[in-house]
Order: sequence, then C-alpha cells, then structure tokens
Amino acid sequence: MIHDCQHSGLKTKEWLANHGISKDTYYYWYKKVQTICVEAMEIPDTLSMPEFVSLPVPAEPANVPVESAIRSNAVVTMHIGKAKIDIPETTSTEFIKNLSEPLPMLNDASGFKRIYIACGQTDLRRGIEGLATMIRFQFKLDPYDKDTLFLFCGKKNNRIKGLLWEGDGFLLLYKRLEVGAYSWPRNTSEALEITPQQYRLLMEGFSIVAKHPITELTNPPKGL
Repeated sequence: MIHDCQHSGLKTKEWLANHGISKDTYYYWYKKVQTICVEAMEIPDTLSMPEFVSLPVPAEPANVPVESAIRSNAVVTMHIGKAKIDIPETTSTEFIKNLSEPLPMLNDASGFKRIYIACGQTDLRRGIEGLATMIRFQFKLDPYDKDTLFLFCGKKNNRIKGLLWEGDGFLLLYKRLEVGAYSWPRNTSEALEITPQQYRLLMEGFSIVAKHPITELTNPPKGL
C-alpha cells in the first residue's frame, strides 16, 4: 500500500481517496512498517539468510487485519487483509534505507565542516531566500558552502533556525525548546564561527561568550 502510494505520481491525499483508505490507517501502517524495517536492519545474520524470515507483526487495527509480513532475498511479501503485495528486493532495499535514514539533529554537531551563529536577533519569519541573503550580504559569507551550518535565534531565546547547503539544495531546520532557553550572544550583529565544543555547550544552554575571557599576555608585567 505504501509502495504503491509513493510511486503512483499522485499526492498521498488523492491516492488514499481513490482507494478508499483513511489517512489514519495509511500513516499507522507507515509507522509500523518503518519500525519493522529498522528492526530487521539491526539483525545482520537474519538478513543474510537465504530462506524466508518472518518479521514481527505489529498490533492489528480494528479495520485492517494483517496476516503476515515476510521477507526473502528476492522479494518482500506483505499480506494486508485480502490484499497481497510483492515488492522486489531492489525496491525494498531502497525503501528500507529511506525509512531508516537518520534525520538531521541539531543537538549533534558531527558532520558539519563549519558552524556559524548569527549573533544578535534574527527575524525567524525569514525563509531560505531571506536567510541566504542575510548570510551573503550582511555577513559576507557563502551560503552555498557545503556542510556549513548557519544558525539564527529569534526574539525568544527558545527558538532557533538553521540553514545548511547539502550540494543539491538547502535544508532549513527549526527547533523550539519546550523547557529552558539558549544563552544566545546578543551584544553584536556579526556571524561568529564556533567550535564543535562551543556548539555542544550552546545546545545545552550554556554561554559560549565569556564576560571576562582569559588571554595570553604578549607583554608580561615587569618587576615581578
């Protein structure tokens, strides 16, 4: 059902209406299939076996009985009520990969080449074009620098946006804290490059700009 919907060329809402399937049922099974696929990928020995392997079957909703979900090396066969769907292995492998692909997490700084934060206050109503323009003309930086994360904070310290160029398009990230707030530098309006260590401190609510920074003296005092 999920495979047919995603490859039909129709919007999900249109496909569901044409097939008489409710939105709740579709996303219920999407989540369940995703869980099954992720669990299967975490068991290498099971996936390498040539014979059929039975995967765990999720709890059945009242209106859509499921008999089994079985995978072989050649095909993934799913029985949903009276319907039977066979998905070729090449398709199912890509399908499983897409379902289990980790999403970008702002709490983790790994994978970024550089990290810049826009000090001061940014209007978070800006979209991709507005933030990219700000990076280019206000901060004189390149928004198309691949794997460079740009972070912005709005008037409220519990909301931030991130902009990342991935080579084939921009990724716009938004996060709102439910508890706590970011200790965002507000004294200037510059783009500040920070280290991964400073980034982690910032994401944990700590200040990354010292009020009285300790620096090395170039001319030590005489007479001591």
